[in-house]
Amino acid sequence: MWERAEAFSALFREGDVLEVAGQSSVYRNQIQLTLSNLKVPQDKGDPALFLETTPRDIGEMMGALRKILRGIKSPPLHSLVERFLSDRHLMSLFKRAPAAKNFHHSYLGGLLEHTLSVCQMCQHVRGHYGELDGDMLISGAFLHDIGKIKELKFDYQIDYTDEGRLLGHVILGATLLEEKLEDLKRTLQS
Repeated sequence: MWERAEAFSALFREGDVLEVAGQSSVYRNQIQLTLSNLKVPQDKGDPALFLETTPRDIGEMMGALRKILRGIKSPPLHSLVERFLSDRHLMSLFKRAPAAKNFHHSYLGGLLEHTLSVCQMCQHVRGHYGELDGDMLISGAFLHDIGKIKELKFDYQIDYTDEGRLLGHVILGATLLEEKLEDLKRTLQS
């Protein structure tokens, strides 16, 4: 943008979706876009249009994860896991969240994909080592990164939330776990 660049740059922030007008041309054997106008649209559209998403089917992955979790026989752990699974808002975030900003599974749906993979590996380990507490292993695999739904924001870009930067996903996950345990305790006492 060669004209009015300062005026236009005041209209948006990093991560905003923009509508642009301009022309393309070739400059030094490279395609160059020269913008003549831009604006921040009212309707930004689906974030999945702008961010990488899991190549796998969310519904199928969630179904496979639920099937593994249904195998938890310990009543306390089963009840705890069900508290998480029945929280629609939390599960909505869980299914969309990335597992990281930059590293593994750093795309929409990445947290579910990663968690399912870890649970599947734990199922395999559980089969080889009968002396392990398999229910604890699978429950831990399911919840090990649950704090990432609060650590990361993933609207039109993936970045850390303020609380994610300050506390990290381990502390945020422990807080979610404490909330669900308190909720479970209140339910059992009534």
